[in-house]
Amino acid sequence: MGSSLQSYKNKYVRFHDGDLTDIILLSKSLISNRVSEFSDVIEVVNNWNSALERSGPGTLDLKLDKDLSDPNVKSRIVGFLEALKNEIGHYGVTIPSVFMNGLNPPNGTVYLGDPDVRHIQDTISSLQDLLESKDSLPDVYWVLP
Repeated sequence: MGSSLQSYKNKYVRFHDGDLTDIILLSKSLISNRVSEFSDVIEVVNNWNSALERSGPGTLDLKLDKDLSDPNVKSRIVGFLEALKNEIGHYGVTIPSVFMNGLNPPNGTVYLGDPDVRHIQDTISSLQDLLESKDSLPDVYWVLP
């Protein structure tokens, strides 16, 4: 897998595609379990999933500026991502690869190892920082494993 540049309001962060895949799959899972609570972010997460399905290494574009142009939607996504961080914390140290493979990853993706919860939570925090356009975030930023 490669790494893809995500942009929002003239800030750019490069994420590993595998980390974004984890976030998208886990987002879909959380929404499916709590539809009424997160009904207002379903469209955005579905768009992320569509982008994941049609992307190749280094070409995953979440189209954050387009999908999150409404400040209310952006705020709900930031809150949703916080709920996702809390939800995956219940797994402990790692998320079982059997569970991740059951979330229907894109073609060619097979989880052989268990993803690290803390790393996924840190990546989600970096995505939140991008969306909140933190002043401390440089114009271009890399999220490293």
